Order: sequence, then structure tokens, then C-alpha cells
Amino acid sequence: MEKGARRVLIVLVAGLAAAIALVWLAVIGARRGPIAAGPVDAPGEVAAGVPTSWFYSTDPDPLGRGATRLACVVSAEPVSLQPPYGDPYVRLCVRRRGGRAPDAYLQIVGDGQFACISDCSVTVRFGDGKSRRFAGNEAGDGNTGVLFIEGAKGLIAGGRKASKVTLEATFYQGGDQAMVFATPRPLVWN
Repeated sequence: MEKGARRVLIVLVAGLAAAIALVWLAVIGARRGPIAAGPVDAPGEVAAGVPTSWFYSTDPDPLGRGATRLACVVSAEPVSLQPPYGDPYVRLCVRRRGGRAPDAYLQIVGDGQFACISDCSVTVRFGDGKSRRFAGNEAGDGNTGVLFIEGAKGLIAGGRKASKVTLEATFYQGGDQAMVFATPRPLVWN
């Protein structure tokens, strides 16, 4: 084989190897689901079967209306959704914006949708306690990957006493699924 042809072959093989590596990384990333920017990007938070911890952040309001406090935890296991969705994890967050009352929400980490068109609810169990139903609402901006939970004060009170919170919500192309948020310590919220 000529020297020039050998160089072309080497460049082609190297380019093919790079393309395969990029496709492999894209497939692995799609399976794991992208982690949205925000407070749960802490290292080691999403590891199947391993308890995660609450992650806390405080961010000042750019318009001077006070700070936004946030506490989030990621589900110990992903939920199982039908194609075109994968198996995303779910984030449970408690938030207080400025002087407003706190709110709580679930957020799909990656692709997927909650099935909450009008009348929906979330069933919650704190530790080994009795299950309770909380009303759910779709996000005001129409984001179907977010489900707001009414009665955030009750959710916070239960979360402060239990290091394991189990929630059941309804997913589009996934039906009712339970998510476990198991942490070494309960929620810390004042």
C-alpha cells in the first residue's frame, strides 16, 4: 500500500473511531437523561439504588425582592416511561421565593411528562407513616415536566420528620408510578 493511501486510511479509521465514540456518549447520555442546570448538579447525586441527599441553595433575586431558597433531592431510581421517553429520574423540590409562602414541586430530570391536565393528585408517604393525598397542579408556564404539589407546608412538615419520602404521580405514557426519595437525613427547612 502506498504511503499516501495508508495515511488516508489512518485518517478515515481515526475519524470513524471518533464518530463511534460520540455516538456512544450520546446514547449513554440519553439513557441517563440530561441533568438540568440547577441545584441538583452536585456530584454523585444520581446513582441507582444509592440514597441521595437534600441539596440546598439560596439565590438573590436580581430585582431585590429577597432571596429564593431551594431544597431538592433526586429519586433513588428512575421512572419507566414509554418511547420516545427514556427512564428519567425525578427531582422533588421545596422552594420559597422572597417573602411568599413556600411551594413544592416534582420535576422530571430529562425527557418525560406528567399527566396532569386538570384534576390530578399525588400520593405521599413519609417514612413508614400513612399515605396522604395532595392535590397537584400543572406549571403555570405549561411545562408538563413539572408538577406542583399543593399544601407545601404539610409536605415540608412530613419531610422534616422522615428520611424516606415516597410519592406516586401519574406520567404520560407511564401511568401511576412511585418514586422513592431516601436520604441520610430528613429535610432541613425553617
